[in-house]
Amino acid sequence: MWSAATFFTVLATCFVLRPIRETLATELGVQKIPYLMTGTFAAMLVVLPIYSAIVARWPRRTAVPWIFRFFIANLAIFAALFQWAPPGIQTDVFAVFYVWVSVFNLFVVSVFWSMMAELFRTEQSTRLFGPIAAGGSLGGLTGSMASALLSKHLSIPAFLCIAIVILEVSIFCRRRVVVSTGVGAHTEPVASGETVDHDDQPIGGTAWSGFVAVIRSPVLASICGFIFLGTVTATVVYAARLQFVATMFETRVEKNEFFAMIDFVVQGGALVVQLFLVSRILRRTGVAVTLAILPIVYGVGMISFTMAPSLGVIVALEIARRVAAYAVAKPTMDILYTLVTLDEKYKAKGFIDLIVYRGGDVTGAWLFGALFSPAMMLPMAVALGGTLALFLPFVGIWLVLAAFLGHKTQQQVGK
Repeated sequence: MWSAATFFTVLATCFVLRPIRETLATELGVQKIPYLMTGTFAAMLVVLPIYSAIVARWPRRTAVPWIFRFFIANLAIFAALFQWAPPGIQTDVFAVFYVWVSVFNLFVVSVFWSMMAELFRTEQSTRLFGPIAAGGSLGGLTGSMASALLSKHLSIPAFLCIAIVILEVSIFCRRRVVVSTGVGAHTEPVASGETVDHDDQPIGGTAWSGFVAVIRSPVLASICGFIFLGTVTATVVYAARLQFVATMFETRVEKNEFFAMIDFVVQGGALVVQLFLVSRILRRTGVAVTLAILPIVYGVGMISFTMAPSLGVIVALEIARRVAAYAVAKPTMDILYTLVTLDEKYKAKGFIDLIVYRGGDVTGAWLFGALFSPAMMLPMAVALGGTLALFLPFVGIWLVLAAFLGHKTQQQVGK
């Protein structure tokens, strides 16, 4: 289906760029991660009001493709900078590119799932979101494998050119999604008996409507809490993994291959789960139990690393939590957005995915920076193990939030 094809191209682009970002982060130094995360968060604060204002004033059929083409133009500029920038500004280019990729990856995925939440009803989403997410995992699998296999043969500018081509294909696929879903998927009757095509209508409202919706809605506030808890812990694990890699691998090619292979394993595992498990789990157990899988994975991983701190354990934890997040939690959380208004789908979801998500990143990054600063005089494994142990009580809060969100979903389906 075209929805899966669109997500395939979106994630293929992301996973061509992701290993480059991780490699450049190790060259900048892990001590810079808190500053890079803070820069990303600041960029989100600028981007979100602009995006919300755009979709409030222009039809999404016009706005979304042009937003994607803006990203394509950015990639072309970065390709030129990596190829011809003077050595004196390379560090600055690396830092800006890291922030840009972080914003891009989250932004395009958020826009995609907002579109899916608009096009499909709740009962359709429980059946289709798993296979659609599997299309994305297949794209991530393709992008990460291409990065791993071609790292020794292609330069960074060449990879950016590949990303440009794939992103342009995603614009075509997105157009086919709108056409193939037909009138019933994105139109509604009006008083005259005619229909209004939502994709041709501006959303309206203000740039901060999403923030107001989050404040007023217990469901959206609970989603914020669920995401924030996950990203804080994930960022601590992410930063520690970067530190391990920076000390174990010397060349850019080795680092890029290592990061790409981790992405490949994650996307392969996510694809299997999405194709064969997630839809069955959702139908048989509901949203609450499915959402609970992610905090349980974290709890088991935290205990394992506290008992045996090593690169192997932390990589296994990251792979397990990313599979659970991408293959299970993400499509399940997106089902919740089928219960809210069109304004909330594009604006509140954007606020949650961009601001809350990156706010958790900033919190986790500075926590990592404090624990692993030279003044603490603690070995990395000991400090990280203690940090993860501190987060174990929050697994209980996660489970409560999962139960609450599942209950609200069941209530709405019952109506």
